[in-house]
Amino acid sequence: MPLVELCGSEHTSAATITRATELYSAVGMSPLHVRTEIDGFIADRLMEAMWREALWLIHEDVATAAEIDDAVRLGPGLRWAFMGPFMTYRIAGGELGMRHSWPSSDRR
Repeated sequence: MPLVELCGSEHTSAATITRATELYSAVGMSPLHVRTEIDGFIADRLMEAMWREALWLIHEDVATAAEIDDAVRLGPGLRWAFMGPFMTYRIAGGELGMRHSWPSSDRR
């Protein structure tokens, strides 16, 4: 996977993060600076959220594991290979993004 998440601490200088970013970029990776310490990594947390939802769908007998895999693989997975969720909704909804697509998305 090309993504590498860079996590420093209060003892990590900005120069160190910059140098690590340059190094990983030079070898063809895509560095992402995690600016605040959190449990887990950004990509893993997003995958975990989808996993929880997938388990709920199975538990509620909405879909099987194979159907959920197909729903992701043949639906958003195709888009997500090229752009993330924010870019997807920006393209679909214009300047307002998701708010244009679903007006009730004012939830926080």
